[in-house]
Amino acid sequence: LGEVFDSLKSTQAVRIKLNRFVDISFCLPPDTAKTTMKKSPIEEITAKIRPYHAMLLLEEAKTVEASVPYDGSPPLRRLLRQTRPLKSLSTLAHDSDLPLAQVLDLVGHLIYWRKATIIYPLCETNLYLLSPTADLDKFSLLNEQFVEEFPDVSLSAVFSSFSLPTPLGQHLPPAGLAEHKFTKMVVWMLRRKLLAQLHTYVFLLPPAPSHSSASDVCSPVMAYSTPRLRANSMQKLTSSYSNAGANFFPTTTVGSAPDGDFLRPRHRLSESSDMRESSSDGLSGEEDGLGAASSLSDEAQSRLLDELNEAEYKALLETDAALDMEDLELFARLCPYFRGDHHLEEIMYHENLSRSQLLTLLDKFSAVLIICTHEEPGIVWS
Repeated sequence: LGEVFDSLKSTQAVRIKLNRFVDISFCLPPDTAKTTMKKSPIEEITAKIRPYHAMLLLEEAKTVEASVPYDGSPPLRRLLRQTRPLKSLSTLAHDSDLPLAQVLDLVGHLIYWRKATIIYPLCETNLYLLSPTADLDKFSLLNEQFVEEFPDVSLSAVFSSFSLPTPLGQHLPPAGLAEHKFTKMVVWMLRRKLLAQLHTYVFLLPPAPSHSSASDVCSPVMAYSTPRLRANSMQKLTSSYSNAGANFFPTTTVGSAPDGDFLRPRHRLSESSDMRESSSDGLSGEEDGLGAASSLSDEAQSRLLDELNEAEYKALLETDAALDMEDLELFARLCPYFRGDHHLEEIMYHENLSRSQLLTLLDKFSAVLIICTHEEPGIVWS
């Protein structure tokens, strides 16, 4: 009983053999799983996993595989042998020759038993920062463990290099540390929750009108809406990604989304038919005089009228990029994502776009878009 208590206290999981023969296993549900009457804890976890995520084992793969019971699932063993932090789950399913749904279910089991966590595939554009929740009170213990893995490298210096958000491609490996070892060092810190990944979110925000009062211009929202800050914000985003080196992390690859929608963009509530007709009538004169807007497909025009208010619509059509019908069509397709609820990786996956395509569009419409970088809210993988 003492062994069971100590194991639950330290790892929240128990696995013992009764009479050296019968396996007894138990695990406290992680915070990610909020059990309901309709779903089991594992189903709750699996529902939050996306195919563009990656699985990070919290121990070495051989150690995790050794903990699998003798009658454990053969597909699980196959999955463990193929898993890499650089692979998305969709890629992992392909390499393991397993259905994606089965992979998601197996990953959910591993997270439930605290053998794995969810990250985004390691690549040169990933943005990491020293986690604000990192338990640095145990620095001496962490330093001892770090030195065992990476001799002649200072943990303090590594922490310092991650004190500001920088794409991994711009990080130089510490002196004496090979590039593949630097990847292992990042994995080591992710396993201990010492790093937090930042994601880039996009907001549609028209420029402040020229007749705004002084108090409006000085407000934080209006300040971000000025053309200079807007241009600087977008320039930093594109330059940081374009300068990221490709030495040891692959560039992000994005597959097409499956037929079943794992996560739909949260659309605005559609206007009533009366409101929509009045908006369309009020803007029709501007549509005729502003470039390619009048040549848009019915679907694109309908999307813009559903998603944008009058000020946003007018500001969009006044941009130089709106003269290009192809760019405007793509903007109309992506505008539901420009409310700050979806990060770039998510947009890329669902719309089957490359990072360069998305960044190019954001740069072209920088007059009405701003970007914000922060952690992904809402989900904590325990």
